[in-house]
Amino acid sequence: MKFINYFSMACLLGLAYIFLFGDNNFLELRKLENQLEAQTSENEILKARNDRLMRQVLAYKGSDKAVEAIARSELGLIKEGEVFYQIVEIQEMESDSF
Repeated sequence: MKFINYFSMACLLGLAYIFLFGDNNFLELRKLENQLEAQTSENEILKARNDRLMRQVLAYKGSDKAVEAIARSELGLIKEGEVFYQIVEIQEMESDSF
């Protein structure tokens, strides 16, 4: 009877060891679940960014006014016949004292 008890205990310890430290073990599963959660949150952030960029692309395709606004604000372009005024601030020169 003692032999069966020892054998059962050895089997249980062996199974516990395999569960915790064997191939595809419990600890590795937890690590992979954490990586999956981090990747999922990163994917959500990237999906929101892609959606925003897609809305911009659709706005540019659907309207010349959107393209014109970007050209004016970012590239400084003007229409033919418009007058462009550039205001330049003059910096005061430091006077050298001799």
